[in-house]
Amino acid sequence: MHPVDLAELLDDVDLEDRVRIFEVLDPERAAQVLAAMPHDSKVELVRRMGEDRLAEVIDRMPDAAVADIIDELPGHKERAILGKLEREKARDVEELRRYPPHTAGGRMTRNFVAVPDTFTAGETIRAIQGAVDPHTVDFVYVVDDAGRLRGVLSLPRLMIHGPETPVSSFMRKDVIFVGPTTDQEEVARLAQKYRLRHVPVVDNDMRLLGVVTLQDIIEVIQHEASEDMMKLAGVGMVDSLHTPLRVRYRMRLPWLYLTLGGELFIALVLSRVFRATLEKASILAAFMPAIMATGGNVGLQSTTMVIRGLGMGTLHRGHFLRVLAKEFRLGLLLGMSCGAAAS
Repeated sequence: MHPVDLAELLDDVDLEDRVRIFEVLDPERAAQVLAAMPHDSKVELVRRMGEDRLAEVIDRMPDAAVADIIDELPGHKERAILGKLEREKARDVEELRRYPPHTAGGRMTRNFVAVPDTFTAGETIRAIQGAVDPHTVDFVYVVDDAGRLRGVLSLPRLMIHGPETPVSSFMRKDVIFVGPTTDQEEVARLAQKYRLRHVPVVDNDMRLLGVVTLQDIIEVIQHEASEDMMKLAGVGMVDSLHTPLRVRYRMRLPWLYLTLGGELFIALVLSRVFRATLEKASILAAFMPAIMATGGNVGLQSTTMVIRGLGMGTLHRGHFLRVLAKEFRLGLLLGMSCGAAAS
């Protein structure tokens, strides 16, 4: 089975069986399955696994995924696992843990290819061979003696040049980069805007720290889109299967109270201010549900467009008055059209 399919199946069995099944997988496959599991299920599983088995598995996982797992472990188990990892991997994981998980620094991988700006094409090809995970070798980064980012070149561009050609003569120098504290949503927005498959992460001195890969960019885009949808519905980022009932209850109840309060206020206004009007023309009461439902639908349409625009970065605070004016004119036109149809 594909590791992703196996991860979905394991998510549907109880924890004891999940641990038992996971124990029989070889470490390489177990790492792929663990990386594909939902976060809450992953945390439950790693807390039940023995230290030796867990270290054997996460040693084969990307650094960022390992950092997320380590953060969820008790202190004594965290130290034990780090002590069992290869020294270089443990150092890379600790470097990633310095940054919040939803930043470029928390998302980046340190598994990339960087060559000196004095290298030729032939030397660069030899540096690539067997040096790095093939998923991160689409691009090669060029740095100076101090490790500062100077350029980037794609693998196809590298292959069409002769072995003696200096990489500095054909590398792309206008590199799009981010700092380690840049929010992951901004990283994804830059990747979409400039059609990037990798985004390099540099420090204040332009030293190359890591790379945010295409897979992470896609995950961020999916996460942020889901977050926008949840905000639109008035709930936070929760998992229907794994988030505890009390947490979901606390998150959703305040918004329902707010809606209930608004509706009760409208009912109060109607009963106090428009009672005489409704008594004289009782037929108006029959139209109230239709008017309120239509108004709510228009509000939902407008809210969806605005929240999506904010999430995609196409709307900013400076656009407030323009958006308000356009929505006001659109609301009048929609209201007159619906009124004409109802009459």
